[in-house]
Amino acid sequence: MKEYTTSEMIAELEKNPKLRFKEVEGEFGETLYCEVSEYGYIRLTTSDNESQDFSGNIMPSAKWTRVRTPVTWQEAIQAWTDGKTITCHILRDKPYKYPGTNCQLIADNGHGITSSEINIGIWYIEEDCE
Repeated sequence: MKEYTTSEMIAELEKNPKLRFKEVEGEFGETLYCEVSEYGYIRLTTSDNESQDFSGNIMPSAKWTRVRTPVTWQEAIQAWTDGKTITCHILRDKPYKYPGTNCQLIADNGHGITSSEINIGIWYIEEDCE
């Protein structure tokens, strides 16, 4: 997954405030998440989702990755029709990728979409995290 510097992460949040980022290596063993609050402020949270006051004490050299946000299977299928690669996770199985370049909805394992994927799968749009 692509890594961002602190300044790149903040620029990405400015472009799309719905994104959420995770610090690659948390200082003092605590992972920080960074997002824009409902009031438009940059908010830091810890791994257990406790909100932290933003004091500007983020290392400029820190590395961040985007946190993948699940979408509905309908949103995923629409993204696939728009040419994006989508992924479905079911329980502990290996995730199935559906390349947006395929003209049929066939996963990288050679199988088509299943009712289990629709009913209990967790869907992601891959390009949203690159």
